[in-house]
Amino acid sequence: ENVPGIVGMGVAATLAHDWIGAGAIERSQALRDTLERTLLDRIEGAHIAGAGAERLWNTLSVIAPGADGKRIVAALSERGVMCSTGAASGHEHASRGLLAMGFDEGAARGALRLSLSRNTTPDEIESATELVAASLA
Repeated sequence: ENVPGIVGMGVAATLAHDWIGAGAIERSQALRDTLERTLLDRIEGAHIAGAGAERLWNTLSVIAPGADGKRIVAALSERGVMCSTGAASGHEHASRGLLAMGFDEGAARGALRLSLSRNTTPDEIESATELVAASLA
């Protein structure tokens, strides 16, 4: 038996329970929603994949017409915003999920996937919004 691993998993579960109970998911979801609204306001023709549906509290996928996902990811990375194109799998092809949602190949390849952590702050959301909007506009 891996007793240290079992004890560590118990401690991690307790910490996660306390974090969730303190309203952290709701705060993070509100930050995600703020980021989405602001990006939609600033980027003409942009869409949020899955908007209005139940989805993860910390992740969004913004799709802007004609966006070059790889170029934008590289530009944002240089400015401290870590993101990806399409799915989290890291595959080169367009996200199958976005294609299944009805987005065409070009839109799916240009999608920008952003994830918030439990430590993301409102100031970081504001900064990321400015950088992402500038990159996609």
